[in-house]
Amino acid sequence: MSYTIQAIVAEHTIKQGIANIQLPFVDMPFNMIMVPLSFDCINEVEIPFLPLIDEGSVSIGKNLIDLCLNLSKNCKVAYIEAEFFGGEGTQACNLYENGCEVEIPQVSTKAINYALHWLGVKCGAGIDEFETFGLGAHRKTEDWIK
Repeated sequence: MSYTIQAIVAEHTIKQGIANIQLPFVDMPFNMIMVPLSFDCINEVEIPFLPLIDEGSVSIGKNLIDLCLNLSKNCKVAYIEAEFFGGEGTQACNLYENGCEVEIPQVSTKAINYALHWLGVKCGAGIDEFETFGLGAHRKTEDWIK
C-alpha cells in the first residue's frame, strides 16, 4: 500500500489567513489546522508535487515558500510531505515562524515527527507525533478534503 501527504500544518490562529486565500483546511488535534495540498490546490497555486522527496529539490519552490511566509506572520507553520510504498519511504519538512524560514528543509525518516514536535504536538508512550496527530487516518492527501 502507498501513502502520500503534502500539507501545511499550523497553529489554529492561521484560520483567518487561509480563509483570505480560500484554501481548504481540516481541524486537527492540539488546536491545529492542516491545509491539505491536493492536486487541485497544487495546480491552482502552482506549487510542485512533493518537491523535496520526488523532485529531490533543496527548496519547496517560490510560490509555496511565499505562501508559508505569508501564513506564518503570526504563528508557527510547518510544510510537510511524505511518500511511502510497501513500507519504504521518506518524509520532509520546512518550518516557518513570524514571516521567516526557521531552518532549511529537512528530508529524513522522522522529518514530520520533528515538525510536529516543533509545533507543540506531544506524543504518548509508545507512539510518535505522526500517529498522535492522526496523520495515518488517510492514505492520500486528497482524502483529507472529502
